[in-house]
Amino acid sequence: MAEQSMDSTPTIPENSASELEAVSLMDSASLAMLTASAAPVATEEEEQPVKVETPEQIYWAKLKESPNDFDTWVKLLQIVEQQDKTFAAREAFDAFFQHFPYCYGYWKKYADYEQHHSGNEMAKEVYQRGVKSIPLSIDLWLHYIAFVDQTQKASGIEKPEELQQLYEAAVTASGQDFRPDRLWEA
Repeated sequence: MAEQSMDSTPTIPENSASELEAVSLMDSASLAMLTASAAPVATEEEEQPVKVETPEQIYWAKLKESPNDFDTWVKLLQIVEQQDKTFAAREAFDAFFQHFPYCYGYWKKYADYEQHHSGNEMAKEVYQRGVKSIPLSIDLWLHYIAFVDQTQKASGIEKPEELQQLYEAAVTASGQDFRPDRLWEA
């Protein structure tokens, strides 16, 4: 039997040393690629904080794309009416009326909102803007007149001349329109 060396290190022939270095280099490059791919790579989305949009912001974005989408406007107005942010509500209602000025029911909602959040003077201004936008709306005139009558009674200061002027303005604007009977009977 041949003698075995006590050294457990394998002997490498001289011509294969350069081959071993090449394999060693390739293994360390592969290892570097593997560790790099295993590490999480930060993307642009991860670097920026996640933006949480409110329903109000989502509807505004939809309206930017489709400003005449009535259903989206209605949803936005419902949201701002529920909030206690008067500036946001005014902004939404005013933008709505740029697209749909003849929706008398929304003028009434806006006036009610202003009365509740800002007082009678702001509500009165909304009614004035409303009847100026749609002077033929008998319903809006009647709501406006009822509002003035109720606020006068609540304050204890009745001004019959103001109510008379409102009736005259309403009749002048819409009294000859189709079916003005409710105005004449009021």
